Amino acid sequence: MMKTLQKLTRLKFAVPVAVAISILTFLGGSPVSAQTTSYPDDTNTGVPAGTTLTPFTGTYRITVDGTTVDAMNISGCVEIRANNVTIKRTKIQGCGGTYVIDNYASAQGGGTNLLIVDSTIICSGSAGGSTAVAQQDYTLRRVNISRCENGIWMEVRATIEDSFIHNLICYNSATDPHIDGVQIATRATNILIQHNRIYGDCDGATAGQGGNSAVFANGNPSGESNVTVTNNILAGGTYTLYCNQGGKGINNIYSNNRFSTIFRPNVGVYGPWDQCSDETIVGNVYNETGQLLPGQSTVSAPRAPLNVRIIR
Repeated sequence: MMKTLQKLTRLKFAVPVAVAISILTFLGGSPVSAQTTSYPDDTNTGVPAGTTLTPFTGTYRITVDGTTVDAMNISGCVEIRANNVTIKRTKIQGCGGTYVIDNYASAQGGGTNLLIVDSTIICSGSAGGSTAVAQQDYTLRRVNISRCENGIWMEVRATIEDSFIHNLICYNSATDPHIDGVQIATRATNILIQHNRIYGDCDGATAGQGGNSAVFANGNPSGESNVTVTNNILAGGTYTLYCNQGGKGINNIYSNNRFSTIFRPNVGVYGPWDQCSDETIVGNVYNETGQLLPGQSTVSAPRAPLNVRIIR
């Protein structure tokens, strides 16, 4: 089997070692437990250490296409009604509205292709009603999100990767918040949640104070479509992952995620996931032991590498 791996890594194109290992496993080798040390946390997400930030107080409105917001400390909400906006190395907090960053839908005069990188978003931390990022046409990368009722709201063409969602608000029966690291909207499409660490609880939650989930797919009989949740560390909630509710989604894949018992021995209060058996679920394991969650394939079929470089 090692000869197979050596041949794979000597092909005349650059195959990443991780891809070679995945193919080796698919060919019949022993499953390889993914390393968790490289997953997002406070050390590799958010505003990079040493960045000097320029303060701004109030609602930050962006209406010019191609705007770049860099190294700001915004105390307030951000409204985006322009295309191809980039927010980087920026801290945003103190927003009293529903959405800290609202990328309005195009039908509402909003923009497309919002990119948020290396930034920190802190919600109000109040009894409820705060979401860090909504609604569609955005990509988050290496973003640190905390103190929210919902980390992010995903509708159409939305991606989050290499990011850390954690320390959400604690449940309060008087206000009854619906606390989720990520909420995927009913009939959402083209959603990618990849290589994140997402905790669906508040830090130090006591009995009855925990959140609803790390990832919650609202769904309905029509279902979400083209939703991929892959290679994340997930923990907390009543169930940590809720797949499409009320029926099977369309081309939805939940693969190679690691479910952690950091909050509870069952991962979530009742278990790691709910209503997932009719979806494509492969290679998902308990983070602390590497044991495969029941009812699924060991590994997913290998896909072509995204960054193949032909050597001539």
